Amino acid sequence: MFSHISPLPKVPIVYSPDYNITFFGLEFLHPFDSQKYRRVHDRLTAPRRIPRETGFGTLSSLFSMARLPPLLHHTQFHTPEPPTSTDLGLTHSKTYLDNLENPTVIAQILEIPFLALLPISWVRTRVLDPMLLATGGSKMAAELALAEGWAINLGGGFHHASWGGGGGFCVYADISMAVKHVLEGVPPEKRVKKVMIIDLDAHQGNGHERDFMHDNRVHILDCFNSRIFPNDTAVLRAISTSLPVTSYSYETTEPRYVAKVSAALRDAIASFHPDFILYNAGTDCMRGDPLGHMMLSADGIVARDEMVFRMAREVARCPIVMVLSGGYQRGNAAVIAKSIENLVGKFDLLRKMA
Repeated sequence: MFSHISPLPKVPIVYSPDYNITFFGLEFLHPFDSQKYRRVHDRLTAPRRIPRETGFGTLSSLFSMARLPPLLHHTQFHTPEPPTSTDLGLTHSKTYLDNLENPTVIAQILEIPFLALLPISWVRTRVLDPMLLATGGSKMAAELALAEGWAINLGGGFHHASWGGGGGFCVYADISMAVKHVLEGVPPEKRVKKVMIIDLDAHQGNGHERDFMHDNRVHILDCFNSRIFPNDTAVLRAISTSLPVTSYSYETTEPRYVAKVSAALRDAIASFHPDFILYNAGTDCMRGDPLGHMMLSADGIVARDEMVFRMAREVARCPIVMVLSGGYQRGNAAVIAKSIENLVGKFDLLRKMA
């Protein structure tokens, strides 16, 4: 009866319900919201409600909400595949990959001691496989960004993982994998020459910094809280544009924070001229985060993301891929979804897909 109806076009946003980690309640022992990805997806695919102008003031508008259709339908997302063994071999040492067969190693990386007591088959299926799939999602999003000019992975951003190891809840180095892929892995005619990593998670991105320390094809801009984990001084020299801040400081509030990053990013683009941008959009720099200790509001996150996309599209004029990274409050998913909706509206990102 409805065979004549064309399917909705795909958009360059990558997601799988298998990103989410559920392990008999074990996920509640960890500060990371392992269901964040589903919550972002569900908000992007739910009907939207905005205050309707009634003429009777703000209070009345709370009880009169206009209902808009969802921003996206669940069929419009791209579904990733896990990285191949070749991908993993180009991203991690054999020794490290072999060590991931040991639950004790995984327990140390994820900071969940109880995992060390479980069979590796359980840990692999319930914990490693979702992270591996999200890593494949970052690789896929990088490919989509090359084709469409932008892409978002509703996961990934495991910026503490590197060639030789993991840490800070990060097992697989999806950022390094995606960057290497656009530099060397895609067909020659699609490869880029220079990549800029913009890391605005509250924590120093010491994983990709370790991986690209001696690679002049990669420029790393990192704005991070220097008073918290990982405080990895050995790789600070890998940061091309370093913007350290301190806990609960005025410089971590908007608009001061956004202005500081914007000015530094504009200068970095002018000097480096990137062909591709990977944006690690952690939300643990939001006020109230138990690990980030920074002071951005929800509106500040939205303004930050808009600024980065504007720089990529209007100043660098190059593709951008965004990954979600850290954020340890249950309300983060709503803020991320709001920011993505803002990006879609401000830059008319879905126009080509209509």
